[in-house]
Amino acid sequence: MKQLQYIDLRDNCIISCEPLKHLVNLQMLFIDNNCIQDLEFITTLPNYKLDWIYYQRTPTAADIQNYLKLSNIGAEFAKHFETKAQKTRELIRTGPEVYDEKMVRKYQNKVSGNRLKIECDNELKDFKFVEKFNITNLYIESCYNVRFWRTPNNVTCLEDVRYCGLKSVRGVEKMKQLKTLAFQRNNVVDISCLKELPNLTSLSVGWNKIVDFSPVQHLINRGQVDKQYQSTPTQQEIEDSKRLW
Repeated sequence: MKQLQYIDLRDNCIISCEPLKHLVNLQMLFIDNNCIQDLEFITTLPNYKLDWIYYQRTPTAADIQNYLKLSNIGAEFAKHFETKAQKTRELIRTGPEVYDEKMVRKYQNKVSGNRLKIECDNELKDFKFVEKFNITNLYIESCYNVRFWRTPNNVTCLEDVRYCGLKSVRGVEKMKQLKTLAFQRNNVVDISCLKELPNLTSLSVGWNKIVDFSPVQHLINRGQVDKQYQSTPTQQEIEDSKRLW
């Protein structure tokens, strides 16, 4: 068991994660939807190279800071820390640019029901150090595209942008380093801006209203994007997609 690098414990009734201290090679851990009360077990993990932790609730900014201090590993602890409030997920990077408590709470206070509510898309300009976004079920008032992502030029991964009500992905063409893009289950019709992404290697656009896929044909021809995305949807598939909405 000590050689385990990946473990998924989601949707159980786990109270204590103390046994994890024996997993010296653990790199990825999923513990959503259990009965774990805090993150103190992190301080007992022998391997401080853990890349990802998915936790069952949204901890306060104080939680994040305290556990990093308790473990005495600070920025060396994790590359990413993903918080989750019901179906809302907000990515917080724990590194040299750890977000301060006031800023994190600013976003946590806007959680309403199953969605993180942001009143103005310009609020996201603060996330200038983030390299990867994962914002399932984000609702942005009066905003139906991703123009607010024009600042982070270092973004390489924009994934799991589902159920956001997007009608356009205009704005992602400014992310010249983008390699992974996924915006399933939205209302996007036009993806012409994707032809301006030279480094794109992974694309997931299922459950939208896209008719023309030719803007990424050049990537397919160069072998950068999997050919499973090459085919044009049939009329029946288009009608089936419309019925989803």
